[in-house]
Amino acid sequence: LIYILNIMNFLSFENLQNYENEFETYLKKLTKVQCYQDIEYTPFKYDKKMVNALIPITVNDFRFLPILMNQLDFICSKVIFIYSEYLFNQQKQDKEKLEKIFQLPQKLGLTSKFEFVKYEIDFNVNEFFVSKYCNSPKRYWINKARMEGIDYIEKNAKWVLLIDSDEIPDSENFLKWADTINWNDLEKKNIYTLNFENYVYFWKNCYIKNENENSIVLLNEKVFRNKDNYESLFINEFERTVFYKFIPEDYCMMNIKFDNKCLFHHYSWVRTLEEMKSKV
Repeated sequence: LIYILNIMNFLSFENLQNYENEFETYLKKLTKVQCYQDIEYTPFKYDKKMVNALIPITVNDFRFLPILMNQLDFICSKVIFIYSEYLFNQQKQDKEKLEKIFQLPQKLGLTSKFEFVKYEIDFNVNEFFVSKYCNSPKRYWINKARMEGIDYIEKNAKWVLLIDSDEIPDSENFLKWADTINWNDLEKKNIYTLNFENYVYFWKNCYIKNENENSIVLLNEKVFRNKDNYESLFINEFERTVFYKFIPEDYCMMNIKFDNKCLFHHYSWVRTLEEMKSKV
């Protein structure tokens, strides 16, 4: 509860507005304390070298990124951020804000690798007909971003975390959960997908959606190392959820929680009014 309250205080509408209005000033004042750097739990079995993360971002995500980077620093050896020169509305991204985002890992003193990979959006492409698989404009380019980002995953990584920029891990509970898992056994059983249940904020007029959601995926290398053979999974309308909707259930672990708690917080609508309109 304290963790949630701290995050909610940091991401309150007042703070978000101040953060937006004073972007550069805020980054100068940003401290490790604000990003909840310290965790008490030390993993005894889980090795973060086996996990990378793959995340599409834009400058509109800047308010979530310090906390996101900090939390991922504990659970991933490398984080790959995929970005384009443009937003989906065909406006160019603010280069100064992008540069500030690029500097965040060093500013926060993080120890994992953070790489920013640029991909191209061609607004002349008709996304509905770009492949034989079902697509839409809102899905195709983010799918393409992830597919291109796979090429930057570390050679020794066994799993990749497919996560969005506003989905914040509770790294302490994640590590506790990860230490309960026999990762070698998952390989022997050919588990391709781990699917996490997560809290989601402000879909209704309450802090946490009662039903939660489950879009976050930890994907096995047997799939992402063979992305060309699994194009129908990577380029389709279902985006990340395809990795457990269309992979047989015997190859998936579903709705993962730890101690009856979700391990991720999705701050979907914790945004200013104008940003919400833009998101729609």
